[in-house]
Amino acid sequence: MAQRLRDALGGGRPVAGHDPTLHPLVGLFNNQYVPELPGFDDEPFERPPMPRPVPPRPGAVRRPRTARVAALAATALGLGVLAVATPALSSQAAPKGPRTTLTARCLDPEVALSVEERRLENRLPDPADPSKPQRSPFARQMIVGAGFQRFGPALVQDLCGTRSLAAAQRLARTEGRALWRQAVARAQGKGTVRGSLPSSDDRPLYWTRLQATAALRQWEPPFRMTAKQRRGLITTFDKAARGMTDISFPAGRTKQRVIVSGFDPYTLDGGPAGTAVGATGNNIRHGNPSGAIALSLDGTTRRNPDGTKQYVQAYTLPVNYTEFAAGYLEDTVGPLMTAGRRTRVTASVTVSQAGGSQFDLEQWNGRYHGPYPGNDLSQPCPLRPDGTPQARRRGPRLQHAGGPALGWPEGVPACRTRRSGRRPACRSGR
Repeated sequence: MAQRLRDALGGGRPVAGHDPTLHPLVGLFNNQYVPELPGFDDEPFERPPMPRPVPPRPGAVRRPRTARVAALAATALGLGVLAVATPALSSQAAPKGPRTTLTARCLDPEVALSVEERRLENRLPDPADPSKPQRSPFARQMIVGAGFQRFGPALVQDLCGTRSLAAAQRLARTEGRALWRQAVARAQGKGTVRGSLPSSDDRPLYWTRLQATAALRQWEPPFRMTAKQRRGLITTFDKAARGMTDISFPAGRTKQRVIVSGFDPYTLDGGPAGTAVGATGNNIRHGNPSGAIALSLDGTTRRNPDGTKQYVQAYTLPVNYTEFAAGYLEDTVGPLMTAGRRTRVTASVTVSQAGGSQFDLEQWNGRYHGPYPGNDLSQPCPLRPDGTPQARRRGPRLQHAGGPALGWPEGVPACRTRRSGRRPACRSGR
């Protein structure tokens, strides 16, 4: 594991002026190292999207399709149609150059994207002239830098030919798993590693996944699809592209089954932005070594000294309160922890950072969220007047970390506190 971590960090360098204590939302590696950002502005991009107005803010009223076509035509004729820009470009029109979000006959560019998806068009200052933004969005640089630029257009092409919700769900699941496998293969050096980014870089998976969910959000199917069904379609793809839906272990008492979780990049807003009007801050370059480690370990096996064999499956989690509240974690690990003895998971490991060499295993879990928003800017607990977050009022404030009532399977040790309150005593879970 230590060597995998060193490999994941090997292609990076310290970011000048970066505060490693900034925004410890989930206590990960705090992004102290960020892989080098090569220049991609002159690199060819397959099937470049056509210029289009930037999607409006959430809640904006959609115009009839004829009006949208007229607006696009007016833009092409230079008639100065106004468009709402992404947060990083709110003070000026979107710059010329390639875009990350995709266009096609079956996509509606006026459907508002999510907070995370709107970062797809954010541009860093140009190193050659910091007073101007780069020609290419940062997300596109990550996608092209890993050789993933064909994935999104191919998905959209298939979407345009999809005629039913059931077919769309199958496509979302299949393509999500394909993206995850492609990222795993690249991280593990299987086959040809395309692009100029280090194979250990976890960021291309994050940005390619967002490019795909943006297309799913803007897709205009030839059948009626409710908002709930669309959310379910996006969730199906998202979970599959995180490696959550293809975890499978062999049965047997002599086999060890280990699941490992990593996390998305986070703290993507803010940071030095130079003097370029509308440019995004340097924080958008953040990666997450825990995600890189998950990619490097997924599907690997190793032989233990006692002769038993260890099988490792991995997945990545979002850095949002929203998906955790929706049960992403429980849906992934729950079935593996409650399975029969022959297929039950031996260990579930999360890759994260503690204080120095100390690891604290929480005995009591509190319903307390930190004061920092997630990548989607969700922040479920309001701040008190003194700036500290409040705990939720509904439900228990504290939950014990052990015991079958909280989901521990039979036979798995569950910690109990001795009456002295100082040393924990572990017994089997019933």
